Amino acid sequence: PTAQLMWATPVDSSKAKVEAMAGTVGEAVAVEGDGPPAAAPVPVAGEVIQPPQGAAVMAPHESSIKPNLWERFLFGDCCNVCCSPECSKMWGPCLPCWVFFGIGWLFTILFLRKAMTDGADIFTFDEPAVQSDLWVQQWYAKEAAVRSKELPGCMDTKHQEKSVCEEDDLCEWNTRRERCSDRVCPSPPPLPRQVPLYLDFMPAWVFMIYEAQNGANILDDDILAAIAKYETALGTDVGGAKYNPDAVKSTGRSTSTGKDSAWHEDWCMLSYPSSGSTADPKCSPGTSPVYAFSMTDAAMAKVKDQARNGFNYIPLVSCICSMEDELCSVCNADGSVKGFGLDAMTMMGMWPAEVRTCLLAEIAKMGAITTTTSTTTTFEFNCTVKRSGWSGMSMDLGGMDANQAGALLSGMLAGYCAAKPTCQWSPPNTHQYCTSTGFYYPTDGEGLVTGAKKEAIIDKMCDPNNTLWYNYRSGILPRSFDCTAEKRHSKYARSFFMAGAPDEDFKAEMFTKGYVEGRNGWYASARKLEAQAEKETNGKLRIMFYSGATVIAQYLE
Repeated sequence: PTAQLMWATPVDSSKAKVEAMAGTVGEAVAVEGDGPPAAAPVPVAGEVIQPPQGAAVMAPHESSIKPNLWERFLFGDCCNVCCSPECSKMWGPCLPCWVFFGIGWLFTILFLRKAMTDGADIFTFDEPAVQSDLWVQQWYAKEAAVRSKELPGCMDTKHQEKSVCEEDDLCEWNTRRERCSDRVCPSPPPLPRQVPLYLDFMPAWVFMIYEAQNGANILDDDILAAIAKYETALGTDVGGAKYNPDAVKSTGRSTSTGKDSAWHEDWCMLSYPSSGSTADPKCSPGTSPVYAFSMTDAAMAKVKDQARNGFNYIPLVSCICSMEDELCSVCNADGSVKGFGLDAMTMMGMWPAEVRTCLLAEIAKMGAITTTTSTTTTFEFNCTVKRSGWSGMSMDLGGMDANQAGALLSGMLAGYCAAKPTCQWSPPNTHQYCTSTGFYYPTDGEGLVTGAKKEAIIDKMCDPNNTLWYNYRSGILPRSFDCTAEKRHSKYARSFFMAGAPDEDFKAEMFTKGYVEGRNGWYASARKLEAQAEKETNGKLRIMFYSGATVIAQYLE
């Protein structure tokens, strides 16, 4: 139709031939020669539209570039906005163009008015005034008040100069960031095997996965007993594993000979007692289903003795613990502390006699710490750190008297009693206060609990309000463990422990080549123990054993 023909000025000399539909827009126009065709009148609706002088008719074509809606609007196309003839006659095709420029001039005028009102402040980069909710304004007000009064220290204005920073013994100049910062006191060097032994790229960890087969349950008494027997052997003499450091030093290789090297004597990570204790360090406990069910009466008695000898998190609070699985004796049934709000001695007088006797003995020991057993190591740049040889998770309370200790206890127990907790002696990492940091099952274990006591332990592990027990379950049992089942069942369990570094200069190859590798080394002996445990259970237990020292070789097997 007519829309397919347009007027155009000549632009090239190529031949063209235009054919129009007969009876609709006139006869076809024949093109002769090389030049552009001559334009001919086209009848439309009884009228003859004369082409502009010198125009030529171009063949219809399809372009890949189409005008968008905005371009069509500026061009004067109706764009389905004002398509009626009356509207077109009233406004004409120039309306869109003038609307566009009108909007531009409107915003220009608004900007000029704003600039005349604010002046040069319109170009400032300072934070504008806070115009928001009251609590937002209060927050900014607090920040402004804190910043307006500079706190003295290594980060203040005076210490921005390098010379001033270096003259201050408590500050040090950060060359990379070119600013002054607080000087950090170094921690005392770790005691033997107090920190993990690191290999080339990972710690020397040991990891076991247990699988119950042939319809067995990991929580069955015989399966747990088999795991306990296996871990006891693995955590002590390891079936006679040999250590030969001389061969590694001379040849760099492991050998089948050497001296017997028990894990608990030479390689386990050690836990040290708190200040004031003369007890020898003990192997740090690992994470295992064996520990979860290890609190027999005999084991709880050992935990109690160890806690009294310094293997605890907070010396004083362990005095409230007992052998019974019941509400703490210093807590009331409503969740309050007995005697809370009274002076320290009166408050402790309302507690059981056993608790008072223990507290007074602990306070006496702490009072003697500062004059007898505590040693102090002074480091450079005026940093003084008390070296007490205690576990990194315990607290040093040296020098406290009874009133100070009572005030500390009342504050700690106020929130603790609110949860109405039990204060029974518990396995490591399952209680805030009533546990031992040195209970090592391979040497301290006294069997496993069974029956109702075992079910009570599982109930604790399934109680989300009992945070430590609940988290401990996630470390030894899979996520699929169903606490709501009538008979709690698990196909898998896992255990984990680590080796300790004998000293800071110890070379990892002495552990890997001198102890782990070799025909009679630790790894070979551990594999024999694994096979023996699986055989003794008649195939009901499968053990998958990995370690940081052998994991690469195991994956290549």
